[in-house]
Amino acid sequence: MAQTSQTETPKTAQWLTVEDVAARLGFAVPAVRRLARLKILAGEKIGKQWRFSPDVIPDQVEKPIRAWDAEPDPVHAALPVLRERLADVLLMVDAVLYRPVPPPSILRELAKQMESLSETCLIIRDMLQER
Repeated sequence: MAQTSQTETPKTAQWLTVEDVAARLGFAVPAVRRLARLKILAGEKIGKQWRFSPDVIPDQVEKPIRAWDAEPDPVHAALPVLRERLADVLLMVDAVLYRPVPPPSILRELAKQMESLSETCLIIRDMLQER
């Protein structure tokens, strides 16, 4: 029977760290953190640390990212998220444009969607600058 340290519960003892996922996928550690923040990698933030279920990583990460026979690339993995967030913003812009006086709730949602898009763009920009 495997022993767990005093700081690890049986549930978190089975989870992968950012370093484990980076090694498994061949990504840099900062790229794994960024992909987790973008929700491309399904993880859970416990305190200041990300944890990933070993069951989720092969299904949700390795297959889509490694669909081509090239080096894994976190920028390519992030682009579908960028496209989705951009589409959300454009839908909200249409909702605002075609109303004579848009309700405050729509304007708040548009601001929220634009913030999410902006964060995604900054993360992808940082990844590109690291190349």
